[in-house]
Amino acid sequence: MPFVREITGVEIYGDADTWWGAAAAKHYMRGSTPQVGAVLVLRATDRLRVGHIAAVRQIVNPREIRVTHSNWGGDDATRRLVHDAMPVLDVSPNNDWSQTRFWNNATKGWGAIYPAHGFIYPSKDTERRNVPVPNNIPTS
Repeated sequence: MPFVREITGVEIYGDADTWWGAAAAKHYMRGSTPQVGAVLVLRATDRLRVGHIAAVRQIVNPREIRVTHSNWGGDDATRRLVHDAMPVLDVSPNNDWSQTRFWNNATKGWGAIYPAHGFIYPSKDTERRNVPVPNNIPTS
């Protein structure tokens, strides 16, 4: 999560599943439309016990974005990497980004459906950081 804070400038702390509520308490704007520099917040589930966050790096089209994030994957080798420009799809029936699928490099296909709260937008007085992030940099 320090990684996402550095890229986006969104100053929220704690487990990913607490970021959505914390954003409202800190007066960050939230919504269902992706924007470059925003934080995508996934809900806590059985698979994602503390939720997950990712920084939006690119808008491909209204239903596909590219994100940069870490601590993602099914094993220690993938969880310790920074994944840059990973494709993410909006698969929600209402086109509201409430259900997402992330590209799985191992299977060369789309992964499971993950429910999302939405996007936290950096405040206007927070300068977005343009941090270059190469693929597969160990995070620990």
